[in-house]
Amino acid sequence: MERPLPGRRLTEILIAVALIVAGLGDGLSESRALVAARAPGLPSAPLHAGLAAESRNATLMRCDRAMAAPGFPVQGAVTRQRIALTCADLAQLVLDDAPSHGFAHVIAALAADAAGDATGMAHHLAASQAFAPQEGWLAERRFSLIDRAAPARRTRLLSAEIGSLLTTQTGAEMLARAMSTPTPLRDILLDRAATASAPDRQRLITLLKRQANGG
Repeated sequence: MERPLPGRRLTEILIAVALIVAGLGDGLSESRALVAARAPGLPSAPLHAGLAAESRNATLMRCDRAMAAPGFPVQGAVTRQRIALTCADLAQLVLDDAPSHGFAHVIAALAADAAGDATGMAHHLAASQAFAPQEGWLAERRFSLIDRAAPARRTRLLSAEIGSLLTTQTGAEMLARAMSTPTPLRDILLDRAATASAPDRQRLITLLKRQANGG
């Protein structure tokens, strides 16, 4: 058997060592990202969303909790802007690597809304709908923002969301509440619900009756 040349063997060893070191570096980086994602509050610079789905989703969930908190709207403008910018940057880190990440688009939409960017919010809502149309829990998060979209965009956004909302009990209840309350969305929802499937219409009717009876 032909022995490999010493130079070639050394090159192979160096390549193997480089790959091991790179793997360890990725592993340590991912561990740090996961630990940081599970910590309370928002991460500080340098931002790192992680490589694995678990750490990415955990990081995004921190932003979701921060911007969906009941006290968020009454915080000072500087604090809201800081949270919005941090979460927008984290969402973009994920989207740079995974442009079809539906949850990242939701966080980007929340951040845009908090920053007063209605156009950016609508863009990310539509992108999340396109990339994650069957994720009922994301539809619930998107629905909470749709009423703040420009009137010209609401009908299109709502039409794409009703089917997804009906896949979860919470989503169906959200629809029923919106349909029984005088809001800018009510007429659009009633119109679109009329074209839903018979089982979905019956489900909504049941929920609306329950709402009317105070249930």
